Amino acid sequence: NYKLSIAHGWGHDRQADLNPYAYDLTSTWRLNDIWGLGYEIANNTERFAHILKAVYNQTKLVASAQFRDIDKNFTNVRGNVGQQGEQGGLFDVSYSPTEKLGMTTSLDVYRDTINPALDNDTRLNEDLRWGTNYQINPLTYATLSYNLQNQLGRVSQFRYQNAGIGITHKFRLLRDINTYANYYHQENKNFSSPLSDYINEKFTAGLRFSLIKDLYYFFNKDLNWFEQRSYGTRTMPHAYETGVEWYGKFGDTSPFYGNFRFSYRDEEDTVSNLSFFSGEDYIENYLELAYRPAGDKEIFGSGRFRNIWADNPNVTKRMEATFNAGMRYYWDTGIKWEAIGTIEGYVFNDLNQDGLKESGEQGLSGIKLWCAKAKSSETDSLGHYKFTRVKAKKAMVSIDTKTIPSGYLLLTPVTQEVKMSQGQVVKIHFGLTNRSEISGAVFEDVDNNGEFGIVDKGIKGVVLSLEDGTKATTDATGRYSFSVEVGGHTVTLELESLSAEYLPAVAIYKDFQVTEGLSYKHNIPLKKTGK
Repeated sequence: NYKLSIAHGWGHDRQADLNPYAYDLTSTWRLNDIWGLGYEIANNTERFAHILKAVYNQTKLVASAQFRDIDKNFTNVRGNVGQQGEQGGLFDVSYSPTEKLGMTTSLDVYRDTINPALDNDTRLNEDLRWGTNYQINPLTYATLSYNLQNQLGRVSQFRYQNAGIGITHKFRLLRDINTYANYYHQENKNFSSPLSDYINEKFTAGLRFSLIKDLYYFFNKDLNWFEQRSYGTRTMPHAYETGVEWYGKFGDTSPFYGNFRFSYRDEEDTVSNLSFFSGEDYIENYLELAYRPAGDKEIFGSGRFRNIWADNPNVTKRMEATFNAGMRYYWDTGIKWEAIGTIEGYVFNDLNQDGLKESGEQGLSGIKLWCAKAKSSETDSLGHYKFTRVKAKKAMVSIDTKTIPSGYLLLTPVTQEVKMSQGQVVKIHFGLTNRSEISGAVFEDVDNNGEFGIVDKGIKGVVLSLEDGTKATTDATGRYSFSVEVGGHTVTLELESLSAEYLPAVAIYKDFQVTEGLSYKHNIPLKKTGK
């Protein structure tokens, strides 16, 4: 694929040193199912910028290497560009040895030609990021991380390190309670300004749960054990924030929407010059109301009020208020113009069932998707699919459920609709879960063979339950189903829900040892009393 862009800038407010024209050529080559290459060259009629990239792509391992050389005086028609004056390479690796374990590593090594170190203008800078996450069970995730910024090749030289460990867990008590806890060890060594040197031990924790429907309560705690190296002083800046928030509609059919948040934040021991906090304590209220009678109309208003005070003498006590109001209206000009863009995304095993494609969540190959009814695409080894040159104002992508692997259930809608924008890439992901299922039918065994056949009659309204109290009621065909976690489960037929004219022909209890991703059948034949 090749793409050539030509840009022209003009106007009285443009910077005088900017060139009026800029050119950019981008090219990508897919060598095979594993390897890919890309190259970009840009020119502003005086200076060049070059980027070369290689990609290695397999089911469990994705790696890329990018090499860049961007002239220190290179600008585009609007101004300075990112990574200007840098010469170096960026290396990324993502590795998922199992469905529950994922690791990512990123290393950026480069030379700064704009503000190089005074003692050695060729010295390199290194930025390293490493992280891993592991699914302990369906409700618990653990993470490890390490970050290094070794900026010794710049005028302002420093070395910063941050190592952390964290865990998230969802407690299923009377309601779902999402919790997290993290610990970090942080070190900063500033060679240009030793007064900024510090060591910090940081602990954060919090929880969030629903009080009533869309009304949530949250609590976050941030605690630091801080040492300023130059003076040897130790402080313990800490803070907590708590409150409630709500977002939703005023009634199922109402055109009125609301968003409300009340929070209280308290910061303590923040007098150190290198404290991580501003030293402000406050109570904040936020309220937003919107009237949306149709998709093309909206009138909204919002207000935020904050009362700020603190024990820190450097904080100014004050009150702040912000108000916003506006309206939005779309109308049809009568001119029809359909955008041409690209739709791509992933079909993946959504381990935490949050709808987001995250590191460690493996893609599923061989699944067919349709864009409208004319185009189809099949996911590759990473679960990736792509539709190019989609011409439409709105486009729909559907997943072919017949190609979903056995044992997987679809978490997202079968068909998703998106608005297209000219030349833009729109992403649509389809999350699946391989949570196991126990299902079956409760039926009158007319032919007395113990199997649910054509002549048999499904019984509606019969209640079955699991050991944790979860219940399922048979539909008009006598069928029921449970989505269950891995482990031991017991299905019980609730006799009180059964009509007096029937008796079960098998035991009312059935034990299962459930394995991940499998479906289990349990049919219950009934006999009519008197037969």
